Amino acid sequence: MLALLQAAVQTAHPVCEQKPISSFYIAAELREYYGGMKAALPQEVWAPYESQTPKGLARTLVDMARHVYPVVLLKHPRGPKSVKKKGYAPGSEVRRQVATSRVLTAGTVDYVKQDV
Repeated sequence: MLALLQAAVQTAHPVCEQKPISSFYIAAELREYYGGMKAALPQEVWAPYESQTPKGLARTLVDMARHVYPVVLLKHPRGPKSVKKKGYAPGSEVRRQVATSRVLTAGTVDYVKQDV
């Protein structure tokens, strides 16, 4: 369903060929309006769409997609991550072992530097 609507919008708006449409934004729009349309519109309104041929339904969807503002549905790709400098920790600090039983009896960790 999402791919069908995405194709209809891309067909109706040539600007969508250069920049891809987000299926997430289409799904969000559907989720927002579907419940209200289902509650507000009677069943008879949907009957003409059920009897359409696939080509007729495709034409109808493209006609409806012409009323969509495509900029709202475009993907917003994230830029590259910034490179962060790694912090330095001396090897003797990193490889130091602390016995859990000593920590529990003393109540603290002894942070005296010891050569490994």
